Amino acid sequence: MCILFEEAISEGLQQGIEQGIEQGIRILIESCKKLGVRKEDIKKTLMEEYHLSGELAEQKMEIHWKAQ
Repeated sequence: MCILFEEAISEGLQQGIEQGIEQGIRILIESCKKLGVRKEDIKKTLMEEYHLSGELAEQKMEIHWKAQ
């Protein structure tokens, strides 16, 4: 029973971390867009700060650019 509880907590923590990272990515994209930062510069920043591949950075930008 204790192991299941620990696994549930660990999984919850991991989900929280992932949600926090996604929120940070969204805020970065939205803020840069409002400030008129070029898409290529935003992509580069995502790749550097969040260690994303170019493809994944583009996917995140596509998702969050339209959401605004």
